[in-house]
Amino acid sequence: MTITSPDYPPPFGPLRMRAEYAGLRAALLPIRAMPLETASAISGTLWRAVAPRLHRHSRVREHLAFAFPELSEDARERIALDSWENLGRVTAEGAHVDRFATDLDRFELPDDVERYRRLARTGCVFVSLHLGNWEIAALPALGKNVSVAGTYQAIQNPLVDRYIRSLRLPLYAGGLYPKGHATSRKLVSIVRSGGSVGFLADLRERRGIKVTFFDRPAYANPFPASLARMAGYPIVAGCMVRTGGVRFRLHLKEIEQTRSGDRALDVRETTQSIHDVFEYWIRQYPGQWMWSHRKWALRPEDMSSGEAAAD
Repeated sequence: MTITSPDYPPPFGPLRMRAEYAGLRAALLPIRAMPLETASAISGTLWRAVAPRLHRHSRVREHLAFAFPELSEDARERIALDSWENLGRVTAEGAHVDRFATDLDRFELPDDVERYRRLARTGCVFVSLHLGNWEIAALPALGKNVSVAGTYQAIQNPLVDRYIRSLRLPLYAGGLYPKGHATSRKLVSIVRSGGSVGFLADLRERRGIKVTFFDRPAYANPFPASLARMAGYPIVAGCMVRTGGVRFRLHLKEIEQTRSGDRALDVRETTQSIHDVFEYWIRQYPGQWMWSHRKWALRPEDMSSGEAAAD
């Protein structure tokens, strides 16, 4: 019997996985060799030029049309191009993500950042979204002597996954765990022991709960609200918006939680409050959000009741 693990490629595909890994390292080598500003600018320019020719650009246009019906088509197209450029910049900056820890002068912090750091030290649930540069949102917010555990979407190729995780790991002193049931149990254990955790909470969750987002139904992950309710923790939303080039401003806001005694109601309304804050920030910086994902795609039972799916 052959036993496989996340640390080693399965026996049926080692050559393909090693080739993918080698290709990734080869692609990232020149990006990591460039100055950060240069790599970010080049990647942003390329994505702005190429991405509108891809099939996902039609999805971006559709989402912007119902999110901002009051804007002209030209105005929405500019937002779409800005969004692709930002995604290109984030992609290149991701190759340098482990180096941001020594370059904190790039970040403008809110005056009350110490208040949020105190919350993190005593136990807190952080939520963020794919706005600005989400990869580094936790870094300047936390500062020294603050430990937060994070989650990420694991990559199927274990060699690639291990390398990408190694770049991000310095930003999460409390550990970085792949999404899944085992990680959910681990995060419950962390908060029960007084630790803080962080999530990117704006993506569609197929098994989640329905919220209203830009006046349309969408599915959201209830786990951050549920975890905070269980632990009696505050929830802090944060985002790292781009102010120009590779410079950023941090926004932080404590989420008002519903505490009625009805668990399902509390989780649903608090998850809605999280998305209300997310929507507010996206409306302020629409060209920095990732419009290409299927946030508004509904379940089959929703569509059968007469609601249309937004792909």
